[in-house]
Amino acid sequence: MLLENLAIGRPVEIYVKRDEYCYHLTGKIEETSAKRLYITLMATNTKLFGFKPEDKIRIVYRDNNQMWEWADVKAGTVKKYGIKMHYFDIVDEGRSFNRRNAYRVVINEEVMLGYYDQYGTTAKSADMQKFKLSEEASAPPAMMVPNFVKGLVRDLSETGVGICSNYEFSIYDAMFFSIPSNYGNLTVKARVVRKVEMNPSKSKYSEYYGCTLLQTDNKLSRHIADIQRAAIRAQKQKQEEEELGMLEKEILSNKKLAGA
Repeated sequence: MLLENLAIGRPVEIYVKRDEYCYHLTGKIEETSAKRLYITLMATNTKLFGFKPEDKIRIVYRDNNQMWEWADVKAGTVKKYGIKMHYFDIVDEGRSFNRRNAYRVVINEEVMLGYYDQYGTTAKSADMQKFKLSEEASAPPAMMVPNFVKGLVRDLSETGVGICSNYEFSIYDAMFFSIPSNYGNLTVKARVVRKVEMNPSKSKYSEYYGCTLLQTDNKLSRHIADIQRAAIRAQKQKQEEEELGMLEKEILSNKKLAGA
């Protein structure tokens, strides 16, 4: 897909791999050219996100029901029409991208969900709120420490996570938690984009939250791949056992017929 065909004002998703972490950002398209995409400045916890030369960046864009992806792009900031923007230099025409390729695995892992209250609002954040030096003295101490509630990570992919909890988060609230793995505890930050009430007769949790990942450990993809491989091995073993059981039944049936 040509960059010139991207709709102005539409959102794009930016995935950044840096050192031990992966970041997920969302921006709005401001302008496009043959090889460059301009979007609104993106920030994390009110701080401008600064790209580094060594970052591995990919962009995902939705065109109706089709997803498009551009990999290995370079990013920076530029002032255009007197307004600062983020820009991305594209090296190819992109490829069709199916979000279902980001395979979701069920883990049912109980965790403690952490969040910070945001001063003056009811919003919850995965990061401690930043105050200006002049405001720090009057900032409530409670804003400086995280709160924790019980939760369950039901399912997980490289782009999203499904969380159950009795605590009531709101859409756009964010939280952090750790997932145990063979590579140690993997830190995850996520934002709520969907919430569904659970059936109390079938679950001990009252709410299910569909979340997009904001920041993850780079080892998360390896952990997901390990779970996938284990599930495939278990399925194959089950199939082999069923086939062996059917074969044994067939042999026993033939013996009975021969004896008759």
